Amino acid sequence: MSSKREIEPSDLREFKRKLMCINGVQAVGESVSEGSFCLKVFFDNERSMRDAVLPELGTVPIVCTVSGSIETQ
Repeated sequence: MSSKREIEPSDLREFKRKLMCINGVQAVGESVSEGSFCLKVFFDNERSMRDAVLPELGTVPIVCTVSGSIETQ
């Protein structure tokens, strides 16, 4: 995927679905990091974040953080 090509909403949706299937992922969000679009992946603990093998979406950065368990309210 070229860095100049727009990401199709259906591609982004499918990519986020793949991220949610990774062990320990609690949530996936869209964000801006240093002025550029990125995806933010929230993990339940440090170990699951460290052990995760993340797919790539062209040049879109993926920012990972430990959030703990996220449950619906």
